[in-house]
Amino acid sequence: MVLNPLQDIQDLVSSITTTTLRVFNKATAFDSETCPFNDTYSKATILDPWTANVDKSTTGWVLNSTGIKGDYKRQHLENETQYIERIYNMAGMCMSSSSCCLNAFCNAAENNPCNSGDNCAYICSELGSAIVAGYEAYQEADNIESRLSADLGVQCPSRQDISCPTLEFQSMGNDITLVALVTAYRANITGTADDLVDVASTSVGSAMDEVQDFLCNMNVSFVQRRYDQIRNDVCMTMFGGLTQVNWALWVLALFLQATAILANVLSTRLQGVSSEQAQLDFDDNNTGAGRSRLSRAELYGR
Repeated sequence: MVLNPLQDIQDLVSSITTTTLRVFNKATAFDSETCPFNDTYSKATILDPWTANVDKSTTGWVLNSTGIKGDYKRQHLENETQYIERIYNMAGMCMSSSSCCLNAFCNAAENNPCNSGDNCAYICSELGSAIVAGYEAYQEADNIESRLSADLGVQCPSRQDISCPTLEFQSMGNDITLVALVTAYRANITGTADDLVDVASTSVGSAMDEVQDFLCNMNVSFVQRRYDQIRNDVCMTMFGGLTQVNWALWVLALFLQATAILANVLSTRLQGVSSEQAQLDFDDNNTGAGRSRLSRAELYGR
């Protein structure tokens, strides 16, 4: 399951040369009246193109380089690109019998092969050049595909000149392929999971459970809310009320002090004589020749 995405990536990588080969075969199997190319290559034969036509001896067209039909066998030590250039470098066609030659024979008949002369038209030269360019493009695509496959590791290429993984991939600190890295990572994760299971059954696991319980118990948001409510009730409501009562008592004390002072003054100012003294003074006055009774001021004040 883990490696399935890597297999999908490998399928995409493999499609690089598949597309290039399909386009290349359309050119090599053009098979028209003027350009009778009828060769088909596969991934197994295209990198050694002479092996694709082992059942054929010669081409069905005259080569421009030799003036005769081409030999499908590899010539001397030619490489792959040189082989493709030789096979698909088709001779021209005489458009007129004058000034049209095939090797040393000139005045070739009209519509016959030629490889020199003013009236020799190379009708298939552009197609032949496109086939050579397509072959070089396939070689480049195969090189990219092989290197990507080597680094991926799903299917290491069979080429001797490319290691698995590539030297460039190893220079980045990766000695194994991506598939091997994922496999090793999976093994490490599995081992870690097993170790955690083993730890859970020991005293360390019990300590971890206690820590987990502690963390869960600490996650009580209502404590802060209740603390804020109590602090507001005690520090603001209750202490505020006590402060108001305190100041009220101080104000009351001041009023009581002023009342006491005022009462003392009034008691001194309004003090009168006793009833015995008043009777005495009344009797004395009645017996005297002066006044017949005490005045109110004399009775109650001085």
